[in-house]
Amino acid sequence: MEKGKNAKSFENALFCLPKSLGSLLARLPVQVKEDCHEIRLRAGQPLMLTVGGYPVFVTAAGGVSHLCRAGLVTVSASDIAQCFHYICDNSVHSHTEELAQGFVTMRGGNRAGICGRAVLQNGRITGIRDISSINLRIARQINGCADPLVQVLRRKFKGMLVVGPPGSGKTTMLRDLARQMSTGAFEVPLKVTVVDERGELGAAHHGQPQNDLGYACDCLDSFPKSVGIRMALRTLSPDVVLFDEIGSMEELESVEESLNAGVTVISSLHSGSLHELARRKLIGPILECGAFHHFVLLSGGQLPCKVERVLTREDVYDQIRRNRADCPDASAGQLCLDAAAENPAATVERAS
Repeated sequence: MEKGKNAKSFENALFCLPKSLGSLLARLPVQVKEDCHEIRLRAGQPLMLTVGGYPVFVTAAGGVSHLCRAGLVTVSASDIAQCFHYICDNSVHSHTEELAQGFVTMRGGNRAGICGRAVLQNGRITGIRDISSINLRIARQINGCADPLVQVLRRKFKGMLVVGPPGSGKTTMLRDLARQMSTGAFEVPLKVTVVDERGELGAAHHGQPQNDLGYACDCLDSFPKSVGIRMALRTLSPDVVLFDEIGSMEELESVEESLNAGVTVISSLHSGSLHELARRKLIGPILECGAFHHFVLLSGGQLPCKVERVLTREDVYDQIRRNRADCPDASAGQLCLDAAAENPAATVERAS
């Protein structure tokens, strides 16, 4: 079987592993490499991969097993230490800012999540020491996976929120959507600004995005989302601002500024279902600001990048009403939506 882009990304990640582990993983079948999302190292535990959304263990014979049994490869504390220094190019100090956020972006776009003891200074995390586990996330560029999102936006080019649980492909789809928008999927290339706070969309290495975001895309790497959005509005004249995981009122205020400036906003949100989405504390302000018209629900980790449903703001309001009916002792966050949920058209009119 010929190697695809994902298998090559997998092999790019092996440079940071100790030789004994890297050479073993290099011998795995191509299909395993193609379907692998993560390489997980935990000191004193079996070497584990996430393949097709499921955990598998690596055997000493160069295969994989879904069962934890004899003959598995065990990761040592020395393996963890070597891997950490390779990830940091033997210069931990130069990655201080990334490590304070718990990750390091590597060449080729792969990202390492680092787990250990937090180093605190004045109550602020300034680094990580005593590394106990490392999660190498394989950068997956799946050209065309955002086609369903493009179809929705062609019908009505309004703000979009991609919703799904961890591992459902939200970031992968946003990455491909940025590429398609900035390369002419909507007749002419759109000016897209990607605000990449955690380095997952562009995966910039020394300032150069490793992932293909198209030729009309600007990437603000490592900028806090609220700051990056405002900077984009002031200096980059974008048609679209795209970022991953809206999570605070400060970010939402920046989104509302974008809406008022005539800029379309596309983002994502962690949630496993419409019911869970309607119970999120931030969903009220998200609906109120009026920036998001389309709510795209993804299926889950076993079916990454699979669209389950496409909803409107009114559909989400309807679910909030049903949640309140099922639970009379609604939370304060839900109760604050009473007026808007009874008359969502008022917010639609204000935002249009």
